[in-house]
Amino acid sequence: QHPLALNLSHFCCRFAPGIGACVTYRGRMASDKALAGYLKQVGEIAQKDSKWTSETQIERLLRPGAKYRNLDPYEVLQVDYEAEPSTIKRQFRKLSFLVHPDKNGGSERSRLAFDAVNTAYQTLQDEEKMEWVNFILQESQERFEYELEEKRKAAKKRKERILEDESDEQRKEAFRKLVLKTFAEKEIEKAQIIQREKKKMEEEERAVAEIKAKHQQEKEAQKEWDSGREARIQSWASFVGKKKGKKKKSKTKRLDPQPKKV
Repeated sequence: QHPLALNLSHFCCRFAPGIGACVTYRGRMASDKALAGYLKQVGEIAQKDSKWTSETQIERLLRPGAKYRNLDPYEVLQVDYEAEPSTIKRQFRKLSFLVHPDKNGGSERSRLAFDAVNTAYQTLQDEEKMEWVNFILQESQERFEYELEEKRKAAKKRKERILEDESDEQRKEAFRKLVLKTFAEKEIEKAQIIQREKKKMEEEERAVAEIKAKHQQEKEAQKEWDSGREARIQSWASFVGKKKGKKKKSKTKRLDPQPKKV
């Protein structure tokens, strides 16, 4: 406690007991507040340190929703979106060491976590893949600004402030959540498009297969017809020959002279 506060407390207790008690109480309150702040910092440091263990990082990378959460390489590596390449590389090495299968008994979970970390880092090194990531970030930023403005308008009517304007940390956290949401939405949308295209391709393949099958049937029918052509010709020739023979025989009988009656 500050010496001036102690002297003032002593003076008030001697000459004005009521005021002295008040000052003493305030001094205790300030001291308790400082202690609470210190303990909070200690807790935050302990919490921060506890995050960087193999168990916590593997759990973080494989928790429910990881399929979409791990689409954001910055989220996987736990770095800011404006992080320098050197920071990203250092974070990658730190994480890959913590979750490496060799450090975790070769477990399947550690292998999956290591793959997620490695994929995130490789994505950040790939210009083509980063075009998609930057597209998501740009869309998220535009969406974030629009939603913030709408929230501010609604809060202004209630004479309140929105949480995102309370601190930079809350603003960053809100933006991070929106980015994760956008990644998930775009991945679902992409999967739906792929599914539609796949179905379309399957339908086209089925149509082509039906056309080919029909053509093959026609070809086989034509082949069968051609193979029976000779037999049909012979049958027809035989039929026509018999018919001509009958006509000739009938005509000969009609030409014979009739016998004369006596």
